[in-house]
Amino acid sequence: DEQREELEALAAVYSEELARIAPIWPVRLALRLPGGSATLRFTFPPSYPQGGPCRCELQSENFGILTHERSILEAAEAERGPAGFPSVIAMFQAAQQWVEDHEAKIAAAAASGGVGAARALGRELEDAAEAPVDA
Repeated sequence: DEQREELEALAAVYSEELARIAPIWPVRLALRLPGGSATLRFTFPPSYPQGGPCRCELQSENFGILTHERSILEAAEAERGPAGFPSVIAMFQAAQQWVEDHEAKIAAAAASGGVGAARALGRELEDAAEAPVDA
């Protein structure tokens, strides 16, 4: 089964970063991003990967990470494979690379005491409120 194969590959490559959130189905995983202050959480639907994509979420209390949440998730989503193909490894690697490449920006935002994150979140909420809603 492809889910099991992907889980085995993840465990082999990312044994230190990987945590299984629930030992029952649906599969829920957390992979720790560089610096240890954030995780990508994946939920596999029962029919993943053939029947639908996994869900990917970023979890962190680090203001520097939260300031860049959208960019990190966009980097991960850009590596999502086509329908029917496992995607978690590629998505995690893309997010991991983004965090490593932008370490200084993340640290600067975190050092600002969250002011930048609060402003960025406010802008995101304003943008979302102004965006047209598809019917």
